[in-house]
Amino acid sequence: MDSGLLIGFTVFVGPAASAVAGLAFMRAGSRDGMILGVMASIVGIAGILSGLLAGSLGLMVAGQVVGGIGFGAAFAAALRLVMPLAAPHERGGLVAALYILAYAAFSIPVILAGLLVPTFSLVPTVAAYGTATFLLGVISLIRQLGILAAARRSIPLRKMETALDADVA
Repeated sequence: MDSGLLIGFTVFVGPAASAVAGLAFMRAGSRDGMILGVMASIVGIAGILSGLLAGSLGLMVAGQVVGGIGFGAAFAAALRLVMPLAAPHERGGLVAALYILAYAAFSIPVILAGLLVPTFSLVPTVAAYGTATFLLGVISLIRQLGILAAARRSIPLRKMETALDADVA
């Protein structure tokens, strides 16, 4: 792949989809947005891994789009879940801390993967990274569904929908 335009496009699509999804899911219930986001992230990484193993750039890009949608929805939901927990004067610091954590969560594994590529080569390193990401996504989804189930058990049925929309669990 020697096309600068194609390389730029493949780098652009995931974050672009994430930004659009963050805006699109702004009004969705926080827990629903989180679950949908995690599910889309899992499907996205499966698409990226499938494309990698099949040698299909199209499938990899489609996986990036779906994964980007998942990240955007989940990150927007995470912000909506934690913001009410902070006092108004603490919210700027909270958002800054979340962004620092998010950037560290993205950058540290990528730096580690970059260090492993010379030893294991690119495809096995990306496959291992993607598999770890997939498994962490599944663990997260199981946990989110557990939180939702616990909320449903502890809240009277008539109040459940309102409480879940307000993220009272």
